[in-house]
Amino acid sequence: MQLNGECNGVYVEKWTDGFDVIELDKGTNNVPFDYRVVAKRKGYENYRFEKMGGLTPEEMEAKQAVYSEKTEKELKDLLQYQGKEIDEVK
Repeated sequence: MQLNGECNGVYVEKWTDGFDVIELDKGTNNVPFDYRVVAKRKGYENYRFEKMGGLTPEEMEAKQAVYSEKTEKELKDLLQYQGKEIDEVK
């Protein structure tokens, strides 16, 4: 839940058929709010999607780090070959 204005804070009372948003400290503000509903379809509570192919975000990050280090080393080697200072890379 995201409040879209100022108030004394809120708490939520949940019911089987809905919910109430109640302001703290007996407040009476009428602040709008956003909320998101997350649910599982009845009969599909244990259903899981198949894993996607390809690399995980962690594997992609590791691969990019290795590539970046390799590229930086190649650039430094090239600069040394040309007789330039290594500090010029950055």
